[in-house]
Amino acid sequence: MFALLQKKTARKEIADIVGISQSTLLQQITDLNLRYIRTAPNT
Repeated sequence: MFALLQKKTARKEIADIVGISQSTLLQQITDLNLRYIRTAPNT
């Protein structure tokens, strides 16, 4: 999934490949972003 995101693949296409809905995909991406923000070192 991360490789597809890096290649700027459309969310619909990623969702189809992974076998989930676009809304679930967006929720997962948002959750991962929030986790990264919370764990990123302060610079």
